[in-house]
Amino acid sequence: MVLAAVAIAVAVVATKGRGKPASSPSTGIPIAARYSLQRIDPGAGARAKTVPLKQAAAVIAVGSEGTVWTSNGSDPNFQRVDPSTGRVSSIRTPKPPNSVAFGLGAVWFTSDASNDLFRMDAATNKVTQISLPGNRPAAIAIDEVTGSVWVAVQISCPPGAPFICPWAIARVEPTSERVTRTVDLPPLAGGPVAMATGNGSLWIAAGQPTVYRIDEQRGQVVAAIEIGGSLGGIAVDPATQSAWVTTVVPSSLAGTLVKIDATTNKIVDRIGVSCCPGSVVVSGGLVWATDGINGTVPQVSPVSDEVTDIITVGKMPVALGAGHDAVWVGVDRS
Repeated sequence: MVLAAVAIAVAVVATKGRGKPASSPSTGIPIAARYSLQRIDPGAGARAKTVPLKQAAAVIAVGSEGTVWTSNGSDPNFQRVDPSTGRVSSIRTPKPPNSVAFGLGAVWFTSDASNDLFRMDAATNKVTQISLPGNRPAAIAIDEVTGSVWVAVQISCPPGAPFICPWAIARVEPTSERVTRTVDLPPLAGGPVAMATGNGSLWIAAGQPTVYRIDEQRGQVVAAIEIGGSLGGIAVDPATQSAWVTTVVPSSLAGTLVKIDATTNKIVDRIGVSCCPGSVVVSGGLVWATDGINGTVPQVSPVSDEVTDIITVGKMPVALGAGHDAVWVGVDRS
């Protein structure tokens, strides 16, 4: 099931050059100013660093040593950012990464242009391609405690029902790089959009809009929680035994951060965060979400369930990543 590994060359993106900076032909905004990665210090609740990028950071993964990996979802490369120096390196990939997660010493990603899972070794940049059941792999989540890599895959789509299709969650064993288990989900409209792990469970934000909870050890769906609206991201806070999911009602552009009690699988709060919440992460004992309309990142206490701060980052925060005592925000000013 594992295909041949491919060596990837690294090319350093120059941060300085002669003459006038290149501009986007559609907006006229200098590319270096149009896209950026902004670091928030959870302790200070303020932006600590801004790193200009040549491509949008549509997805973000943070390594165990703090290195940040981003992709715009359409080009076959990663932008890798050194958190200390802000140095940006471009790393070629076999296909454009669309869903990304870091864990177990590697960056794992799926692509809309492939039915496989990809593993990039964080030390060597060597890529391994792993066959998956079904097609259209989507969201990824990694559980460092159980040593599991979980990938959402579409099993099949009956004729006449192109938007409501059977999906499954495949578990990949990271050492053998083989699928060891699949867990079936009900037919879904749109499929899983985000996944997260915590306290022995895999949490899935689906397009129903429903959050499914899978017991990792048993490999069974143990809860289906109706959320409503259009779901965006999901994150788990083991400290408070809660799961957080973003949702928006398209007709009203009313955004909500929904808190689920992991001990009861019940919704216990809905917190208004303007519009439109998308990505959500837990870091520094706080919950962070993106507000795309207002160009902000609301900060929420998982204890009081109140918005404790709102950090302005730019015109359009498109993604969040957390790790190594930092929250990273991908910003697109176009």
